[in-house]
Amino acid sequence: MNELFGISMTTIMLVMLALFAVCAAGVGVVYISNRLMFRMGLRNIRRRRAQSLLIVSGLMLATVIITAAFATGDTLDYSITKLTYDNLQRTDLSIHHFRAEDTPAGSSDSIAEERYVPYEVTAALEEIFRDDPDIQGFMPFLFEPLPIVNPRTRLSEPFAFVAGFDAERLARFGGLTYADGGKPALSSLGADEALLGEAAAGKLDARTGDTILLAIGGELVPLRVAGIVRDERSSGALEFGGEKIPALAVRLETLQQ
Repeated sequence: MNELFGISMTTIMLVMLALFAVCAAGVGVVYISNRLMFRMGLRNIRRRRAQSLLIVSGLMLATVIITAAFATGDTLDYSITKLTYDNLQRTDLSIHHFRAEDTPAGSSDSIAEERYVPYEVTAALEEIFRDDPDIQGFMPFLFEPLPIVNPRTRLSEPFAFVAGFDAERLARFGGLTYADGGKPALSSLGADEALLGEAAAGKLDARTGDTILLAIGGELVPLRVAGIVRDERSSGALEFGGEKIPALAVRLETLQQ
């Protein structure tokens, strides 16, 4: 947790430390200047042990509750932030093109549906925002939900995201990452090869070198698994939290075909 009611936790900590120091200094002054008064104050602790124990227990319980609340907030903040960064990686904004807004209401076309855009749009956007310091670049993507099968293990998934990436542009943004570390050479990925996400590899019990089948238009298209990569948006992992949907990544031109 970084802020509480809009106030920085660092500022709150410094203020609380300052107040504690003032209180401790006040007690110290009383002890030095008037020890009799100090001892009279401590005498009540032994005389009223039950009340003293109740007060101390109440203060301890309040401290535990506040500490637990802060710890829970920090844990949730860290978990959500880590999940977001792990999934999005270099992606700051995803632009999706949907059907035009002037579609007649009540028609079958009124359901929101993504549209394909020409590949040349990416180059046009790069030219328009070439001098914008806030934009590092654009990357075209293509996601298709398809069934996948691993013939070796006879395991299948009825729904998996297949991501098509631009090898040159994705490499410019850092590329993908193998599950065990390292970076795959995206430019050397063949047209009949795919990089399988960790979730997909686990559900299909797949490994590097396996041949998986994609069901496209009633046909089974074979792809060789060139490696297992971490699940992120660029590798087809579009879901946040919960059970991850299997995903794999191929070259953009492979998926376009």
